[in-house]
Amino acid sequence: MGFIDRLLGRRPDPTKDWPQLSNAPTGFDLSRRTFGSLAFGDGLDSARQFGKPDKFEWIRPGYCTMLYARSGFQIDFEDGRFCYIAFLLGPDTYLPAHSQLAFSQPWLSDRLQLSSATTQFQIKNCFGAPDSEDVDSEETILFYSQNDTTIEFEFTPTDSLKRCNLFPK
Repeated sequence: MGFIDRLLGRRPDPTKDWPQLSNAPTGFDLSRRTFGSLAFGDGLDSARQFGKPDKFEWIRPGYCTMLYARSGFQIDFEDGRFCYIAFLLGPDTYLPAHSQLAFSQPWLSDRLQLSSATTQFQIKNCFGAPDSEDVDSEETILFYSQNDTTIEFEFTPTDSLKRCNLFPK
C-alpha cells in the first residue's frame, strides 16, 4: 500500500493472503452466540477458518464486510471485532452484488432451518411473538432478542423469508 492510499485513508485487504476454502458452518448457535467457532467479539483473523471471502470491503474506517457469496452469508467487523452476520436466503432488492451469489439455508440452534420458504408463522411458532414488528409495502421485519442477540427476520410482501440478520444486543 502506497503513500497516496494511506493519505486517502484506504486500508489494505487483510484477507488477501487467506486460502481459498469452502468451509462454512451450517448455522448459528444462539446459546453460544457463534457461527461455527466464530463468536461475537472475536478478532478479524478468526474468520480465516472460512477462507478468503468472495468480496472484502471497508465500508468506513474501522468497519469492514466480508461477503461469502457462494455460501450465502456476510459477516461484518467493527474495530477488528465480529459484530454482525447476515444470512442471504432469497431474492431481495438490497442483495450484495456478486455473480456467484447463492442463497443459504442455515440452522438456528438446531431449532429451525431457514430458507426462502420459511414463513412468518413458522418463525412465530418457533420463537414466539416478536419483540416488535415493522410492516410496510416492501417488507415485514420480525425483531427478536435472545441471549443478548438481536435477530431480524426480513420477509417479502408474499411472506418469503429473504434475510436473517444477527448482532449483539
